[in-house]
Amino acid sequence: MSSPQNASAEGQGRKYVWPPTGEVFPSVTTILAAINKPQLVDWAARQAAIYAVKEQPRLSKLSTELAVAEIATTHKRITDLSSEIGTHVHECIESQINEDMEEHNPWPEHMRHFDAWKAQYKPEFLMTEQTVYNRSVCYAGTLDLVANINSVTTLIDVKTGKSLWPEVALQLAAYANGEFIGSHDKVNDKWCEMAPPKIEAAAVLHLRMTGWRFVTVDITPEVFQAFRHVNEVFRWSAYGSHNVLGEKGLLQ
Repeated sequence: MSSPQNASAEGQGRKYVWPPTGEVFPSVTTILAAINKPQLVDWAARQAAIYAVKEQPRLSKLSTELAVAEIATTHKRITDLSSEIGTHVHECIESQINEDMEEHNPWPEHMRHFDAWKAQYKPEFLMTEQTVYNRSVCYAGTLDLVANINSVTTLIDVKTGKSLWPEVALQLAAYANGEFIGSHDKVNDKWCEMAPPKIEAAAVLHLRMTGWRFVTVDITPEVFQAFRHVNEVFRWSAYGSHNVLGEKGLLQ
């Protein structure tokens, strides 16, 4: 899975640009980063502490500056590795669906569980790795899968991390409410706004090396409304918060 089409990561996180108009849309995942996640702070601190204790003999031979820098970036190395695994699994799933499986050796263990899920649920894949845009709310994002399962058009997000978080409901509700899918006609070199499928259900396919689970996700209007509130917080933090304080305070 290459970088999402029309996406770039700079400044305020990932953004999508719609080529015909030059419109800029923040990504769904960038918007959701505005949600405070104190449990991740605790996790990062614990990983740094574990690393410092484990590597103490070697770190003690470094300068204080280098040792602190190495300890402080422990969580980033872990998340980068996890992200690499997730990207590889997504690439393999996309290749398998498109019957182009030559470039992804070794095949990750996760794919055995993906095959087991397919055998049980018998999905009819309708699309994969498509970018949806919403002008009204101003966001864009790349969905993983849409499949027909038991005659229900189901939006599916593939996760490979250790845990699932409630924010995935906001993510999928945003994708389900996309106003159009950006499509590129390579023959005529034209961009087209395609109508998205009517999503009837959503779920997360949680693939781990040790197994899998298929978890339904609530994407009702109330959940989408919650995403819209988060979007307002993101927009204020990214664009409005810099101008709310004057140069001087009231006390002199």
